Amino acid sequence: SCAVILLAIALPLVSVTIPLLSADLFGYQSQGTSAGVFIAMMSAGMIVAVPVANMAFDIMKSYRPLYWVSAGATVLLIGMYLFMYALANRDKKRYLNNEVK
Repeated sequence: SCAVILLAIALPLVSVTIPLLSADLFGYQSQGTSAGVFIAMMSAGMIVAVPVANMAFDIMKSYRPLYWVSAGATVLLIGMYLFMYALANRDKKRYLNNEVK
């Protein structure tokens, strides 16, 4: 099934990208703490998402509206993350340039 393939692709992406992004944003010394916070937030989202999805299915008799809401929220959050990541890198470069002088 397509969902199984997507899940198989998504799991390694999450397990690899979270430590890399947290190290890049917060430094290697605080990588463990920041990655732990990211994983805790992701786990909390999964804990909340399953009952909400089941409740939405009971009310709407379909997962389709919830799917589109989730897809829209994902696109919005990825855009916000990329914007914040760009700002963080800009500020990091400014800080390092001022520190070197």
